[in-house]
Amino acid sequence: MRFSTTTLLISALGWITAVAGHNIQLKAHSRECFHETLHKDDKMTVSFQVGDREFGGSGNLEIDFWVEDPLKNRQYYRQAVSSEDYSFTAHTDGKYIYCFSNEGWTSNSKEVSFNVHGIVYVPEHELAQDPLEAEVRRLSDALAQVKDEQSYIVVRERVHRNTAESTNARVKWWSIFQLAVLIGEGIFQVWWLKRFFETSACVPNPSRVPILAPFGSSTLCPLGSGERWELRALPLGCQVSTITFLTACVAVLGTLALVGLGVLLGRLWEFGKKARERGGVQFTKCVRQKLQRWWIRRGRSGVGDAEEEGYERGPAESEPLLG
Repeated sequence: MRFSTTTLLISALGWITAVAGHNIQLKAHSRECFHETLHKDDKMTVSFQVGDREFGGSGNLEIDFWVEDPLKNRQYYRQAVSSEDYSFTAHTDGKYIYCFSNEGWTSNSKEVSFNVHGIVYVPEHELAQDPLEAEVRRLSDALAQVKDEQSYIVVRERVHRNTAESTNARVKWWSIFQLAVLIGEGIFQVWWLKRFFETSACVPNPSRVPILAPFGSSTLCPLGSGERWELRALPLGCQVSTITFLTACVAVLGTLALVGLGVLLGRLWEFGKKARERGGVQFTKCVRQKLQRWWIRRGRSGVGDAEEEGYERGPAESEPLLG
C-alpha cells in the first residue's frame, strides 16, 4: 500500500512540475522559436548552453536570446551569450515565446542544448499537507537540477575538446610549414654557396667581346689579364662583384650571430629558471662570492690571501648552488 501511495504522489507531481530537455542545430543566419502556454502566476525557467559538434568549430559560440509575452513585447533580451539561465513568472495568461537567433553571427552552425522548467501555480489551500509529498517534490527538483548540470557539463566538455583538437591541428600544420621553410632555406643556401664559390679558368680575349658559350660554360677575361679565378653566382657566366660577395658574407655571419644569440638566450632562460627555483637571495650571494673569488685569482683585487681563503671556507661552499 505504501508503494502505491508513493507512485500516486510521483504521478501527481508530474502535473505540477514539468521538465523538458532539447537539442537543436542552429544553422547560420537562422533562428528557432518555441512557445509555452502559461497561466497567470505560473513559473518558467529556460536554461541553455551553446556548443558545436564539428571538428575545429571552437570559434564564436555566441547567440541572441529573448523572451516575448503574449502581447509580443520582449520582456527579456540578451545579445551575444553562450549560456543563460532565465526564470520568470507569467503576469497574464497566454502564449510565451522564447527564441534562439544566429542571424547576426558567423557562417558556422551551432548546437543549442536547452532545458525548460515549468511550475504550475497551485493555491495554498489546494496543496497537499502530506510531508511525504513535499519531500518527493523537493527530490524531483533536486534531480532536475542534477540533470541540468549534467547536460551543461556534457556540452562544455564537447566545446573544450573541439578547442583542444583545433589547437593541435593548427600547431601541427604550423610545424609542418616551419619544417618546409627550413628545408627550403637550407637547400637554397647550399645551392647559393656552391654556385657562389664555383671557379672558372679565363683566357685572354683581344677583342674584349664576350663569346656566347653554352649554358654553364666559363667566361672570358679582358685583354692582358692572363689566366685567373673568377667568382660566379649565376649560370651563363655572370660574374659577381665585390659588393655582392661582401653582402653575402655579412648575411651568413648575421645568420650565425642570430643563431648564437638564440642559443645564448635559451641558456640564460634556463639559468634564470634555476635561480628562481633555488631562491633569489641565496643565489645572489653565491654569485657574488664566486665573482669575488674569480677576481682574486685574476690578481686584480687588493683583497689578501686570508680573505680569499675565507671565501674558500665560507658557508656557501657547503652547498653547490650553481651545480
